[in-house]
Amino acid sequence: MKKFITIFLLSLAIFKLTSQLSFGLDKVISFEAGYAASSEQLFEMTEKLVAKYPYLLELEVLGKTKLNNPIYAVRLSYRVFDKSEFDYVEKTHLLVEAGTHGRETFNPIAVLKMIEDYVHDYYADSTLTDVDVRALLKTSVIHFIPLVNPDGFNISKFGTSSISDLELRSLFISQVEGQLYHRIKSNFNGVDLNRNYEDRYYDAVSQVWVDQWAQRNEDEALQPALSGYGGENPMSELETQIVANYIERYDFRAFLDFHSMGRVIYYRITALGTNYLSRNEQLANLVSRITDYKLRDTSVSNEGEVLVGYATSYFANRKLKPALTIETTADLTFPTLLSTYEPEYIEHKLAYVPLRVLEAVKVRGYLPYKIYISGKYYTDVSNLSYAKAIALDRKGEVFQYAGRPSLYMSQRGELQIGNLILKDAIRGASGAIYVPFKSLLSNLGYEVSFDQQTFQVLAQSQTDSYQVNLSDFEMTDKNDDTIELEVSPFIYEGRLMVTLAFAAQLLGVAENAYEFTLIGQPVFLDL
Repeated sequence: MKKFITIFLLSLAIFKLTSQLSFGLDKVISFEAGYAASSEQLFEMTEKLVAKYPYLLELEVLGKTKLNNPIYAVRLSYRVFDKSEFDYVEKTHLLVEAGTHGRETFNPIAVLKMIEDYVHDYYADSTLTDVDVRALLKTSVIHFIPLVNPDGFNISKFGTSSISDLELRSLFISQVEGQLYHRIKSNFNGVDLNRNYEDRYYDAVSQVWVDQWAQRNEDEALQPALSGYGGENPMSELETQIVANYIERYDFRAFLDFHSMGRVIYYRITALGTNYLSRNEQLANLVSRITDYKLRDTSVSNEGEVLVGYATSYFANRKLKPALTIETTADLTFPTLLSTYEPEYIEHKLAYVPLRVLEAVKVRGYLPYKIYISGKYYTDVSNLSYAKAIALDRKGEVFQYAGRPSLYMSQRGELQIGNLILKDAIRGASGAIYVPFKSLLSNLGYEVSFDQQTFQVLAQSQTDSYQVNLSDFEMTDKNDDTIELEVSPFIYEGRLMVTLAFAAQLLGVAENAYEFTLIGQPVFLDL
């Protein structure tokens, strides 16, 4: 009887847990609601989604448009609230964007659906097969900008009646050429945002920077229009400025820009050389295998436009990382018909695209030439010529080393403290100084050795001793009492390093009574 009661109570507990989980994973995003929604209503859905899963999702309003509609980013990561500036290099960052063109109304909802599907899979592991979302999110951040052009989105769906301010409505009608508002690609100002980005790249052959934004097609709009007008100047629009600023904030390893239509993938950014093009094509082939979308082996769009001023070109020129324009749907009707939403999303496996791309860039790892600006890591490239050009252009420096970059540069030098001169000292970007344990203690008459059995570094004198356990870097004294240090000892280039404070204490001098002289190349450690 007791066994039966135990089994019954256990079953009841499991039922309650399952019920709570199912309730907790109720859907916020639906294609039907998204199809009918204005940009304001999409933002409210996003707020609700983020509020429901604060452990994984974070919302940031990046700015507001001419019509006061928010442009926002959603960040998805494990313990997203527990972040630091070192996540810039300690996590892998991917940028996903949609809604640049007003009439392409499917993609913002598809991106929000991706976010919800990833969260559900993280908790239930049942939404996406063959992808370990939980593992990916522990070491990565996926950034989504679901709707870059909310003003154009609303005008495409609801016409000029979506502009509630009558003066602004009259201004839009008078300044924007054309009346087929459901086909609008531009923003309120009549500027096609995907023609408005700075398009400046380094030509490694001629060794000059080339600004190709001013290149125009003969049939391109030369004044505000529903599509095709790039603006008076590159980056003239608030929307493009917001995206460009966000690109600069993180070390994005790839960029996916969702557009419509055609079920094709644009990848052919030829200006950056064959190595870059090869990497971009590899990623495009991966996305093609997932979605069954075709590659467009061309540098012109479906409508015959030269690819100048595009978000992907801007990203590629700035970061030299893969950038793809993914054109969803085959429907010629705008706004996109509701009947295409779910089939397009499911049959072409769109939710898998960012995850597989993230896996791929993780495998690739970091490139050998690291660029630092004002002592802080900016980006990495594979080609020394490009690295030098970017560094010179942005007043930075180039360093070559393998592996993950440090966020800041530390400095190698010689430290004089008390009567001691210690070589191979390191000063971190924070100003903290570290000295070699062996050199310090040897100069004070200690015999320093390494015990392989206990995995400890031992320093012994006739009256005193210190031990550092290399398994946890805990330091103890001769009485086996733990010595509390502000920063634990660490190994660099085979040397055990300890803090200046520990050295000053041993020497009986003030911690600030030292001279540090720079020697040699920087050290790439975050200290």
